[in-house]
Amino acid sequence: MPDIIDKLIQGDYPEDTPHLISRVEDKIQEERGMRRARIHFKNGLQLSVIQGDFSYGAGDGLYEVAAFDLDGEMYGELLGEYQQDDDVLGYLTEEEVIFFIERIGNLIQEKTL
Repeated sequence: MPDIIDKLIQGDYPEDTPHLISRVEDKIQEERGMRRARIHFKNGLQLSVIQGDFSYGAGDGLYEVAAFDLDGEMYGELLGEYQQDDDVLGYLTEEEVIFFIERIGNLIQEKTL
């Protein structure tokens, strides 16, 4: 059964999110055991969803996300009150990844970031 990364790469977006997403790029690094889907939202922001040998929670089948600003720079503050001491947020279930897809996709960003 495909997981959230496979579904995103195949264009099978979660319910209530297709209108937010302009494209998804995939990056499979088999030599590093890493899979990633980088979501480009229509608002100009991006969210990277990864799972692999070096991501937080992968050993438990969980995911890690990182948010990126209008310039494509990692910007953990976009994760809001969920941000921890890092620009990435790990140990997420598929449902939690979908929450962040909706959250980042619905943000209105000003060019002053």
